[in-house]
Amino acid sequence: EAWELYIGEEEHLTFVRPLAGYGDQPLYVGLHFPRGQAGGYVERLELALYVGVAILLVSILLAWLIGRAIGRPVMRLAGNADRIAALDFEHAEPLPPSPFRETDQASNAFNSMLQGLRWFELYLPRRLVERLLAHGADGRFASEERTVTVLFTDIVGFTSIGERLDAERLSAFLNRHFTLLAEMIEDEGGTIDKYIGDSIMAFWNAPDDQPDHADRA
Repeated sequence: EAWELYIGEEEHLTFVRPLAGYGDQPLYVGLHFPRGQAGGYVERLELALYVGVAILLVSILLAWLIGRAIGRPVMRLAGNADRIAALDFEHAEPLPPSPFRETDQASNAFNSMLQGLRWFELYLPRRLVERLLAHGADGRFASEERTVTVLFTDIVGFTSIGERLDAERLSAFLNRHFTLLAEMIEDEGGTIDKYIGDSIMAFWNAPDDQPDHADRA
């Protein structure tokens, strides 16, 4: 409750609040001050209000920034995990480091896994992996016998080529050669079995049925 009262000739403001539960009669606690000082109290209340609103806005901004800092790596991890599930290792990207320890550990583990899968992809045909995944977790197959067409490639004069080129140029030459052959084999539905020096071994009509496997080869 509030009153205006005069003490002598000076006008005062009085604020009083009853406190019950401390005896038979309620206690009253209050404050009175000259009316001329009211502006200072109001200013302090306004300042406290502005500071409180500013702290609230800063807290909301910090919460949004922290949530974004945590959420973006998680979304990148989920998107790259979907690419790996589709065996699309080419478009799966390594994850950058994170300032949060748990997220950073997950990123490092993902990057190590991605690097391992890319190396593993060089030695295991993708079509075979897709078929293994299609058969579920146990990956059990019944043995079967079928006619296949097998292709062996060879670079004519590779020994003399290797003698003329240094290690770096020879490696680039082989990578380019194998990339071209692999693209053509995959375009015809073939499966690369292995790389043997400067040669490639590939086959058709397995694991999927291909009645025209000889023509494809």
